[in-house]
Amino acid sequence: MSNEKDYNDSDEKTLVKKSECTTQAEHRTEPKRKNNIFSFKGRATRTEYWLVTFICNFVAIPANKDIEMSALVTILYCIVMLATLWVYIATMVRRCHDRGKSWWFILIPLYFLLLYVLPAQQEGNEFGPNPRDKKTDD
Repeated sequence: MSNEKDYNDSDEKTLVKKSECTTQAEHRTEPKRKNNIFSFKGRATRTEYWLVTFICNFVAIPANKDIEMSALVTILYCIVMLATLWVYIATMVRRCHDRGKSWWFILIPLYFLLLYVLPAQQEGNEFGPNPRDKKTDD
């Protein structure tokens, strides 16, 4: 009998430990508050949008100048510019999500200017929770 009780107690402990591990594993796999800059999912704050725009414009400065570049440098610069364009478009889409709008709003002429000044939806929406909400980890 005592063996059965010990066996059952150890099973319960094992079950508790397994469920704790599962909870910890789920916690680790939850998406972080910060989005991947290349991702089109989630939401982006106005600050993030301003920062990405500034950096993308800074990267694009050499394209606006008449600089003599070798073929290899030109190819590398084109790759960097494509990655920069991808990041900028992804941030625009996430900023639309922050406003509660779909991605196709970026196709509206001059809508990108409104993204600089319009506030976010304060509550969570279908694209995720408000990225400005403070989360406390217990």
